[in-house]
Amino acid sequence: MEDRLKRKILKYIEMNDPSHEIVTVDEVNKKIIYSDKIVCHNPIKFENEGYVRAYLVVKLITEMKYPIECIELEKHYNIGSKPKDKNAFIDIIVRDKKIPENVFLFIECKAPETYESNKAKIETQLFNMAAIQNQEGKVSYLVYYGLEENRLHEKMYVIDYVETTSYKKWKETNPLDDSFRIPLNYGIVQHAYYANVSNESEEYKPLDMELEKNDFVKLQSKLHNVLWGGGSTSYNDIFFYLMHIFLAKIYDELWCIDGEKYAFQFMYEYDMKSKKTVLENAETTFLRLEKKYKEAQESLLNMPVEIIEKSNFIDLDKVEMSKIMGVVHILEGVSITKNKNQSDLLGDFFESIIENEFKQSKGQFFTHKNIVRFIIEALGIKEVALERITSQKSPDTLLPYIIDPSCGSGTFLLEAMKAISEYYLEKSNEIKVAKPIKSVLEKQLFIEDEEDKNQINTWANRFIYGIESNVELTTATKVNMILHGDGNANIFNKNGLHNFDVYHDPARVIQGFENKLNNKKKVRFCNQEYYLNEEFDFVITNPPFSLTFGDGEDENDYNNRFLFSDKKNSENLFIERWYQLLKEEGRLAAVLPDSVFDTTENKYIRLFIYRFFNVKAIVSLPKTAFEPYTSTKTSILFAQKKKAEDVALWDIKWDEVSNDYQHKKTRVENLVLVHDGLKKKKNLPSIKDMSANEEHTLICEFLKDFLVEKDKELDVDSLIEKYRLELRDLCSYDKDTVDVFGYVNTWWVFSEVSRCFDYEVFMAEVDNIGYKRTKRGEKETQNDLYSLEYAPKIINFDCIQEEYQNKITEVEVLIKKEQDKLSKEKDGKKISSINKKIRNAVDKEIKLKDDLKRIELFVNKYYDKYYELKEEYAERTNKDLIDMFRIGLLKNYKSEKIALRESTLLTVLDYLRKLNWN
Repeated sequence: MEDRLKRKILKYIEMNDPSHEIVTVDEVNKKIIYSDKIVCHNPIKFENEGYVRAYLVVKLITEMKYPIECIELEKHYNIGSKPKDKNAFIDIIVRDKKIPENVFLFIECKAPETYESNKAKIETQLFNMAAIQNQEGKVSYLVYYGLEENRLHEKMYVIDYVETTSYKKWKETNPLDDSFRIPLNYGIVQHAYYANVSNESEEYKPLDMELEKNDFVKLQSKLHNVLWGGGSTSYNDIFFYLMHIFLAKIYDELWCIDGEKYAFQFMYEYDMKSKKTVLENAETTFLRLEKKYKEAQESLLNMPVEIIEKSNFIDLDKVEMSKIMGVVHILEGVSITKNKNQSDLLGDFFESIIENEFKQSKGQFFTHKNIVRFIIEALGIKEVALERITSQKSPDTLLPYIIDPSCGSGTFLLEAMKAISEYYLEKSNEIKVAKPIKSVLEKQLFIEDEEDKNQINTWANRFIYGIESNVELTTATKVNMILHGDGNANIFNKNGLHNFDVYHDPARVIQGFENKLNNKKKVRFCNQEYYLNEEFDFVITNPPFSLTFGDGEDENDYNNRFLFSDKKNSENLFIERWYQLLKEEGRLAAVLPDSVFDTTENKYIRLFIYRFFNVKAIVSLPKTAFEPYTSTKTSILFAQKKKAEDVALWDIKWDEVSNDYQHKKTRVENLVLVHDGLKKKKNLPSIKDMSANEEHTLICEFLKDFLVEKDKELDVDSLIEKYRLELRDLCSYDKDTVDVFGYVNTWWVFSEVSRCFDYEVFMAEVDNIGYKRTKRGEKETQNDLYSLEYAPKIINFDCIQEEYQNKITEVEVLIKKEQDKLSKEKDGKKISSINKKIRNAVDKEIKLKDDLKRIELFVNKYYDKYYELKEEYAERTNKDLIDMFRIGLLKNYKSEKIALRESTLLTVLDYLRKLNWN
């Protein structure tokens, strides 16, 4: 049992039994002493189960109004034929106050760590012993009782023994149903429904909003065992069905009226045949959840009615009904939209499900979080957010607008959301703004709510957008965003290349904010009408590398929205779409196949990028980045959209160089004709008056980068003969770029134009990206993209001291216990064994104290008196500092944040943070 649960139990006992009239828990002398009014048939052991029993006894008497004189503890029964079964004890008996020989409650308590593993003992320790007790007087109810591992959250089975005296019969009814409550003061057992209430009553109980990280790990494990344990159904089919279940539960939680019970749980109904209230059949539960799922599709995904009607909640031919009911049992009492503990616990829980249960394939894979986090930091998204907060006055411009037009499961959007929220919390004390802006920040955007930590991400419902064509991934993204606290996310189940008109009515829980994606303005562009959105500050994405047209669309539908609609590479169409989405000076980071950067067929899109963007950096990723799903070599493009005036300057220069090219091309072609004897110079006006030096200069200027130093000594005829093929290619215009870039050889013109707009582009090629994935799993490797802080900025040394002191105390208690045994023991072998345990415990105590001393010296060296990292170590380059948190005594306290160095350049991110985006 965790120490904090013991403390909570003791606090409860102190509040409800301050004079210790019921029980005293003496932790010093390791005793639990009950009132003389309670019959204790046998000695009470000091153990974890004893804490649980003490808690329940106090609750039975003070809250549930059972007379103290009717309670008995540790009554002995003889059961079974085996010696080890003969001595059995029941933890608590509550006798009937009117007929004392009858037992109203027959209770077996379990410590949190043994509650699940000992469920089999319901038969031996409850049913079998109750049968013996029933011979003395009637037993009404059997109770198998426990607490959660770290909080005062009850879990129990309450069994009507009058109706069900057979364990086998009870097992066949519904052993999943543990939602009955112990009745108050000899009353009727109630089925306590989960409801939208704050406090528990006999009829209703609130959802659990206090789960911690370990609880969610266990929850995920339970879901895996129930859904994926056995059977041959496709992993991803089950994953998507789980998304449907999550969506139904989320909708149920969001739209359940105050004081009403939730739909997502097992219900009871009156059975006419037996004249009793019985658990509804599984089909009834299933149909109710299906109804909620369809309502969620309309409300949370904004799907058309005709699509909803055709949609399938869960295919019962693929997944057994029992598995679905198992998931209901696991999730019915847990809130997945609110949590009172640290933010992002719900989101991290869901992301872990995606990472572990979704089987990526060649056609459907996600960008690894290492790459996404690297991109978010390199783009400076959180710094821009803080700058906006402190410089803007309108609520609509207080933060940057962010979009991923091919968002998959939403990783880019979620990491951006986390980065901004964490940075705001970190800097909130330093932010100086006017009162109206402060009010918007605290009450509308970054809401710090003790009852729901994820409210800190509320701002995202205005400023984050995503588009995904796959309806199942759209569902996953929407669920993902909600579980991170953004229930109003602008996630569209559409093709990311669609007309802007189709992105209407985002699926928000609360309407009212302007839909930025639906805006468009018409411009005249390359002799055609062209639509721009220009509402977004950041585009962060990994586009699909194969084109899928929108519903009812084909290539012709793209003609009026893309300059290069006839090209086959969808990633290039997405590049155009990013240009359309971004504001002037908006920032772009995208994972692209290397073919975009180096193949002839993609020359047109590179020209588009250079015309409309300033390329800031290109980071080449290893071939393993997306293996084993694809071996496509990729790079990350970092770029900034140019201002209109900068594009105009580029266009002026392009036209100027294009005219120069046409002029030179005509003369060069004529010189070649003369050289070949096909024309006479005097008959060609463009060259007839040129001197030999002018001809030589012209040919050299036209060939430019092909020439080597000694070529300058060659005459015109020799140059033409040597570079005949090159001259032929240079005199040919690029047919696929005529409409946009004119009748020119684009390479020739671009090389001249680029010299006039020369700027530095950071280039890097990395071999190590922090992971290597195979079909067997993922392995951690060195990371050249970035490194972690490891050493946190602030360390909770008091907590560390308390943890070590608790461990030392436990060992000291163990030593005393063994020494007490030793003083009474006379058997030589047992004495030797006890001495060995004592020596081991003493060694452990010495090591713990030594480790604590080492930690204290370490903290004094690297942290100041407020336990904040000293300034000289802020770069996180000191090996001893890092190793203590990476692999040393403090590894459980390491920081998972990315190291953001100001001066030391060790990783690619260190260099990219120096980029000038202004």
